[in-house]
Amino acid sequence: MKQDLNPPMERVVQPLLCIGKVPYLPHYTKKHHWVSPGKGPQTVKTTTELMALNAKLDMTPLWPRHWTRLLNLVQ
Repeated sequence: MKQDLNPPMERVVQPLLCIGKVPYLPHYTKKHHWVSPGKGPQTVKTTTELMALNAKLDMTPLWPRHWTRLLNLVQ
């Protein structure tokens, strides 16, 4: 049996911000940037923009984004 040299990365609990039913996931590398499904500049918002829109915080297992460890998020 062939050994998988690239096993899937383990997921860890990460913050998720939602505007209505639209989820915004943390960007992989850009601190305080959140990405929604789709394409184009309207799919990327900053933490400040999302908070101004009364985004709701949720937590979900995702691949690690190292900058989210710096956030002080309380549910």
